[in-house]
Amino acid sequence: VACAIVELCLTRGWLRPGFKYASACSGVDGFALGIEMLGDRAGDWQYVGASEKEPKRASLLVEAWAARGLRTESVATDARDPAGCAEAQPADLWVMTPNCEPWSTRNRLASTAERAQSMRDVREMLAHARAHGPSVVVVENVETAELFPMLSEVLVSALPGYRPFTQVIDSREHGGVPHDRKRRFWVLVRV
Repeated sequence: VACAIVELCLTRGWLRPGFKYASACSGVDGFALGIEMLGDRAGDWQYVGASEKEPKRASLLVEAWAARGLRTESVATDARDPAGCAEAQPADLWVMTPNCEPWSTRNRLASTAERAQSMRDVREMLAHARAHGPSVVVVENVETAELFPMLSEVLVSALPGYRPFTQVIDSREHGGVPHDRKRRFWVLVRV
């Protein structure tokens, strides 16, 4: 999926080969792996910043992407932290995968309060994009009828000057994995 999104961005001229990349709620960053799979098409791209609250995952993230420039000091522990945002390097492509637990159809215990908090968290995490103005912002989360309008509204209102595109992608159809995992991707392009 990441390959297809970045390829689209390169083809349309929204990104240029050798772009700078950053992510929030990074984990070990499968999106970056998709970029790497593009090979020469992505050029000599650089991984300039990330956020990961889990220390072991943050360590693995740096280990995995040090060759692309990611350093321990470039990984914030909280994507919502304004100080970390101010210190972060600007990126051309910024990817965010916020917590999906409050929205997952498998989470029968999710409360209205948890869902409202998740939208506040997303708005706070978008401070990086507002401060640094990447060319492209990609947000990924579960596909639910409840989440789509709420997250779409937060993204559009928090990122004026960006044109949103969205699509649901099922990993069974597009990733060749043997289970259904529908995710919605928002690609926001600075205009």
